[in-house]
Amino acid sequence: MAIKIGFSTSGSFVSRAIRWFTRSTVSHAWLLVEDGFFGVSVVMEATNGGFRLVPFEHYVNEHTRLVRLVTPKTSLEEGVKKAALWLGEHYDYGGLFGMAVVVVGRWLRRRWRNPWESSRAMFCSEAVVYVLQASGYEGADGLVPSTTSPEDLLRFLTDGAEEKKE
Repeated sequence: MAIKIGFSTSGSFVSRAIRWFTRSTVSHAWLLVEDGFFGVSVVMEATNGGFRLVPFEHYVNEHTRLVRLVTPKTSLEEGVKKAALWLGEHYDYGGLFGMAVVVVGRWLRRRWRNPWESSRAMFCSEAVVYVLQASGYEGADGLVPSTTSPEDLLRFLTDGAEEKKE
């Protein structure tokens, strides 16, 4: 099973707001799972409908722009297996809005916790961080899932490496 981490954006209000607040080119993080069982590549993501799987060919469309695909340094299979249990879980709307508090704190050079994080729901980059941590990905234990933005995650994965558009 091959797993990559994808970063994308769209023209939606929420996507534009995330990019503006985080001063980023990306607003969404997800996993691309290439597994022979399905016969197609699938995107595993936390989105406004909850945590789900969707065929990659349906994911990338006229409304979604793929920004980066990152090949992780180590396997994420263990984390993805655990993430399968999250399918159908709710999206963390409160946590997403709590990220605004975290980002404002960063602007003020403060480290603030996400005041509305949920233990029963996740937003996109939070889910990917949990997968990294469950897979024992080097350095991921230093990430705080509820305060990691898609841009933070992209920087973490490509820090010191040559970024590659695909």
